[in-house]
Amino acid sequence: MKNLCLLLAACFFSLGTFAQTAKTPQGKTTPAAAPANTTDQTEPQQTGTPAIQFETEKHDFGRIEKGVQAKYRFKFTNTGTSDLIINNVHASCGCTTPSWSKDPVKPGESGYIEASYNSNAGHGPFAKTVTVSTNIPNQTKVLTIQGEVIFDDTPPSPVRVGN
Repeated sequence: MKNLCLLLAACFFSLGTFAQTAKTPQGKTTPAAAPANTTDQTEPQQTGTPAIQFETEKHDFGRIEKGVQAKYRFKFTNTGTSDLIINNVHASCGCTTPSWSKDPVKPGESGYIEASYNSNAGHGPFAKTVTVSTNIPNQTKVLTIQGEVIFDDTPPSPVRVGN
């Protein structure tokens, strides 16, 4: 019985060794191809990161007349390696209204953030900010618009009636 067990073990061992090698047509022994792996052990693909680059982050309207709706479009490019998404844009006050690119911006493509200032809100110098939140982790951008609202403060000329 002991001999039978040794014989079976020897046969099993040689089959295992045979499975690990293969013969070429010239009769040489070479390692066999590794068996196909049924589990996917590939490393997870690295996800890219978006990056935002503005042409400018500050705009000066100069002097504008009271009552004018002053608008400026800040242009940006996604200089990263994955889609850039503008999650939210928030103005520092109610006199400034933002609008922005709503669709994801692909790497290498451009988008915009527009700031519209209602000059009826005041007079004199102003500086307002627009805060941009994106899908870039731990980063916001602050854009600034500034200028001076002027108005004609000359009193109206008196009206003469009759002689």
